[in-house]
Amino acid sequence: MQWGMFQVINHQVPEKLITEVEEQTRRLFSLPVDRKVLAVRSSTGATGYGVARISPYFQKQMWHEGFTIIGSSAMAHAKLLWPNDHVGFCCIIEEYKKEMKSLAFKLLHIILKAMGVKETEEEDTKKYLSFLYDTPVDAMQLNSYPNCPNPNKAIGLAPHTDTFLITILHQNNTNGLQVRRKGSGWSLVPPVDGALIVNLGDFMHILSNGSFTAAYHRVVPNADVQRLTFAYFLSPETSSVVAPLPVFAVPRFRPVVVKEYIQIKETNYEGAMDSVRLQV
Repeated sequence: MQWGMFQVINHQVPEKLITEVEEQTRRLFSLPVDRKVLAVRSSTGATGYGVARISPYFQKQMWHEGFTIIGSSAMAHAKLLWPNDHVGFCCIIEEYKKEMKSLAFKLLHIILKAMGVKETEEEDTKKYLSFLYDTPVDAMQLNSYPNCPNPNKAIGLAPHTDTFLITILHQNNTNGLQVRRKGSGWSLVPPVDGALIVNLGDFMHILSNGSFTAAYHRVVPNADVQRLTFAYFLSPETSSVVAPLPVFAVPRFRPVVVKEYIQIKETNYEGAMDSVRLQV
């Protein structure tokens, strides 16, 4: 897979639930700034309201605001935003995370088969991936890209690959997401009614021995309307070791601990993948 991105239909995630998450996302970002900053992400924290998580790795400011949820953080931050009306937000987010986790593992099963893992090898592969099946880590990111008066001179989200295994994204009916594969220019990923977008991340790239490329993507702002999206991320936990599956006879990447790779990417954002590539 050269693009590292595809759209999924017939995913069985209730449309009503997706609409409710979008409504809650709009509700959150419609709050006054002085209310939103009550849940601001701390300098050492990973959850809450703030700029794009990848912002520290780029000099250019991004036309974006986000809200990150990991574990039970939604409850703590929602109480700050809506002291007397936070339960609905939390329940909808939790229900959506459960649906996304189920879908992510269905997609993983399909992707493993596409890598060449046979049905007879599937249980062995699950043992090899026990770090993911036993103790997966997931997160959600709510995103707002306000309408921009001069979009040609701004960037919504800088070009990057997602670090983790798989990302499932919903975008409202507004263009902005673009993807690029090696040797080609940027291509628009238009919203498709009822579809969810799947991005493959760095760890999938390593796991697949490079046969499933991490999606190199960006977001461009819109002059006229606000763009809302929400993403679900699935990842191995930080002490797990990620390496090419045994189905690949000649590994192209060395085994790497998740925490180590994240630290490498923090100091060498563009060159992290090359740092674990083997010379074969």
